[in-house]
Amino acid sequence: ALSVQASSVSRTVNNLTNDTKYYFVVTAVKGDAESALSAMVSATPILSKPALANLSVKHLILNASIEVFAFINTGGLASSCNSEPSLPSGLTITLVGGSCQISGTPTVLQDATTYTIKATNSAGDSTATISISIDSITPENLTSARSNGAVFLAWNAISGATKYQVYYAMQSFNGISNLSNYASLNGGSLLQNITSNSKFI
Repeated sequence: ALSVQASSVSRTVNNLTNDTKYYFVVTAVKGDAESALSAMVSATPILSKPALANLSVKHLILNASIEVFAFINTGGLASSCNSEPSLPSGLTITLVGGSCQISGTPTVLQDATTYTIKATNSAGDSTATISISIDSITPENLTSARSNGAVFLAWNAISGATKYQVYYAMQSFNGISNLSNYASLNGGSLLQNITSNSKFI
C-alpha cells in the first residue's frame, strides 16, 4: 500500500501489486466543481519476500495420482520454487499464483522423507517443509497351500489396510480387469476385518 499526503490530507491506496510502478494525481472537489489535475507523482510498492507455511505429513499410494498440495504464501509473490532434496520420481513442484504446489503421480516406494521447499523472489526467500511417504497397497508374496476342501492363503500385510478381498474362480485371472463378478456372482469370497495376513477359504 502507498500513503498519499497533501498538507493535512492523506489517503492510502491499497491492493496494489508489489514491485510495480504506479502514477498518481489528485483533484479537489468543491461543490459541483472539480479542480484540474495536481502535479503527478510516481511510486513503487515495496516487494516483500515470500512467507510459506509448512504442510502436514502426506502418505501417498504408489502409481496413484495425488491431489495438488498447495503451500500457503502470506508474503510477497514468489518468482521461483524448488525442493531440496528433489521430490520423488513422478512428483513435480511448480510456481502457481505466486506460491508453490506439488502435483503428479509417485512411481517409486519410499519411507517418510522430509523435503524443504523454497520460494524465492527479488526480496528474498522463504522455506517450508513437507514429509512424504509412498506405499504400495497391492498385497505381495501371495502363497497357497492345499488341504481337504480348502486352500490356505498367506500374503504380506498392508499397513493401514482394514480389510482384504479374496477372489477365486475355476479359471485364471490373467487378463481380467473387472473383478466385481467374481466377488458377487461366481462364488467369490469377501473377507473383512482380517487382523492377520492369512485366512482359509
